[in-house]
Amino acid sequence: MLVFSLLTAPGWTWQRSRIHADGLERTTHEAQIATDASAEHTRRVISQGDTYLRAVRGYYLRTRSLEENRRFVASLALDRTTFGSIQLIDTRGSLILASEEGSASDNAAERQFFRFHQRTPADIIHIAEVEMGRLTKKHYFRITRRISNPDGSFGGVVVLSVDPQAFTEYFRQMTTGARGSAALLGARDHKLRARLPEPLLQAWQTPVQSVLWNALTRSATGTYRAPSGVDGVDRHFVYRTVRDLPMVVVTGFAPVDVERRAAGRLLPFTIGTLSALAFISLLAAVLTVIYRQRHDLETLATTDALTDIANRRQTIATGAHEVARTLRYAKPLSVLMIDIDHFKVVNDTWGHRTGDRVLQSIARTMQSMVRDQDSVGRIGGEEFAVILPETTLPGAQAIAERMRTAIQATSAATSDGDQAVYVTVSVGVATLLPGESEFDTVLARADEALYRAKTSGRNRVVTG
Repeated sequence: MLVFSLLTAPGWTWQRSRIHADGLERTTHEAQIATDASAEHTRRVISQGDTYLRAVRGYYLRTRSLEENRRFVASLALDRTTFGSIQLIDTRGSLILASEEGSASDNAAERQFFRFHQRTPADIIHIAEVEMGRLTKKHYFRITRRISNPDGSFGGVVVLSVDPQAFTEYFRQMTTGARGSAALLGARDHKLRARLPEPLLQAWQTPVQSVLWNALTRSATGTYRAPSGVDGVDRHFVYRTVRDLPMVVVTGFAPVDVERRAAGRLLPFTIGTLSALAFISLLAAVLTVIYRQRHDLETLATTDALTDIANRRQTIATGAHEVARTLRYAKPLSVLMIDIDHFKVVNDTWGHRTGDRVLQSIARTMQSMVRDQDSVGRIGGEEFAVILPETTLPGAQAIAERMRTAIQATSAATSDGDQAVYVTVSVGVATLLPGESEFDTVLARADEALYRAKTSGRNRVVTG
């Protein structure tokens, strides 16, 4: 046993080091996936809120009627799990309209967001720091836009409050390890907008001291290790800026969690060293587990868990590959953006389980109507994308119309009460144009066409 121990000790030490390094690499990769997903989720939530801001501001500038604007704001289907009150503030900082009774009515003239828009003529979205509501006693932060008069002068501010808890709940699904963390921060003021675990009260108003800010000057995405600027815990961090917004998402995992995972994987190998036969058998088992875990992680990274089709990350990667192949062989390429009409009504009427079945049914329908070389992916929520290599614009329109008709004519799902649920979809179609070389470009035009399809009545196909 002594000779065996002396012979196997170097191998055990090397294996321990390798497992630790592999565990760190895998955990970092998982954190990168979580950070990318959280950044995209943040962009979509703020973009949705900005849509509400622009709509209310535009209606106010057209009508200049507070009563009409009050009715218009009341008609907006705000997601109350994420958004709070919409407010209009005049040039003196006075609240002149609020979507919720009981909204704070103190003067906003000294608020940082008001002064920012007062001195900044550009139409820039501003994301204010987290504050506690005077009446609700809940934390929230505001996204705001300037109201400009026809002559360009300052006309007030339109404000939408956002609940940080909506991001915290999303982070809860993405954090790695018992001591993991996730945070959304302002890139300009270095203050928290959301965090898991939730910070102490005073941390919301205090700029976070971190090496992150120096790292951001070098790259919009990356990794670092340091004590957390919020709770002081030593962690590995992965960060990414949110596209088109002055915000950054940071996901952290503690070295102790990596050690714990490595120890769990090392235990079978340690027991296996007690005998040569057990060593070989257990090593084979460990390698099998590693292979399966890697395979599961690859599936998680590329497949939407609900619909079993490509997720957003994989769809974007496939699109980039197809654009490169299209340019190489001078073939056409078209893209469909598909959105379920009034999907919130489905969830509100029949419940989220029925809504999930609707998403699964529509994904199966689209998969059954495309060729082997085509790709169907879920972009997020109720939005899907279909990539059609070697397909012209008329051909893509025909496919889109067949999909729209098939979905409209078929029961998408059955509710828990055994009632057939029918839905319709709106479709935007675009094709890669001469001179274009990026998948994002054609996808954006398909998305713009989808937006026109929805704003012109839904249940239709519109070409970008």
